[in-house]
Amino acid sequence: DAVRVSIEVAQFRSADLALTATAPPQSLHPGETATWTATIGNAGPNAAESAAVAFVFDAQLTPSITAPSGWTCAAAVQEAATTTVTCTAPNLATQASASFTLTTAVPALAHGTALHMAVAARSQTRDRANGDNQATAEVTVVAAAHLSVQIAGRALPVRKRAIATFLV
Repeated sequence: DAVRVSIEVAQFRSADLALTATAPPQSLHPGETATWTATIGNAGPNAAESAAVAFVFDAQLTPSITAPSGWTCAAAVQEAATTTVTCTAPNLATQASASFTLTTAVPALAHGTALHMAVAARSQTRDRANGDNQATAEVTVVAAAHLSVQIAGRALPVRKRAIATFLV
């Protein structure tokens, strides 16, 4: 006699994560505070289980991070010329989003140098469209000289249309 066995296989779960990152204003002086933002969203159709976001700066910084409720962030890790911060959550529900704010002091870099933050997201739930799971933002360092001149001594009379020369 033939035996018939029927096995029902559950559907594979999937989530569609997407990231955005910004860093206004676009240029700052060394020592000023840069405020970086990143938002992760899940378009579904299922929750993103064990969601994680990693922030990588291309300089050694000491970032301060504000994470949404339910997210846990590890201490910043500095290696060579980078700083990495990772945040995790048990899940990110369908149609939900989470926004992070990071602040850093702008380091003393050469004028015109760009300071970058790269962000990547992942989860244990399969993401068929993972091309938008990464984002970047940058701030340009504007180094300006802080100069002043002071003329000391007694004032000498200067005639109209005469050229006065000062030794600085």
